[in-house]
Amino acid sequence: MSEDESSSLRALNIIVGIGLLVMAIMAIIFTDIAVLTILLIIAAAIVLMGVPRLINGATNNALETKVRISKFIVGFLAILIGVLTIIWALVDPTISIEWLIFLLAAALVILGFGRFFRGIKAKEFPTWLRVLVLGTGVLTILFALILFVISPIDPNLNILLLSVILLVNGIARLAIGFVGSK
Repeated sequence: MSEDESSSLRALNIIVGIGLLVMAIMAIIFTDIAVLTILLIIAAAIVLMGVPRLINGATNNALETKVRISKFIVGFLAILIGVLTIIWALVDPTISIEWLIFLLAAALVILGFGRFFRGIKAKEFPTWLRVLVLGTGVLTILFALILFVISPIDPNLNILLLSVILLVNGIARLAIGFVGSK
């Protein structure tokens, strides 16, 4: 990968990390607005989470082929599920909140596994960053699985869990952008 490509990916990671943090904080602060609006913000954040994976998988020739393919697929699926969630919520606002949370949780499980395996394979990262990425993947998977269980119980708790997932992923994305490879 050329220096320009590396710089571009690092800048993208920083921008996405900041975007995730802002969206997560908005979802936490504005809990008094409609749950559907907050879910739209979170769905947009999931689309945002998929973009760097898709771009990295499509353009980063320094990665192994299997890693590139998995990054591309994870990014594509995150974008697809996020966009479908947004479309369904806008076309049919009466759609079940539980269904939207289910879709978002499914996207987060996929993203979590992508992050987890990135932590395992990213030998170019410093050890502390690999641990952060790995831990972010584990937390994302665990919190998303919890959402499958509690989604019918409490929409506000769902929003909080989704927001925490976005915060943690935003921090990891920022760290990847600022630190980059060894």
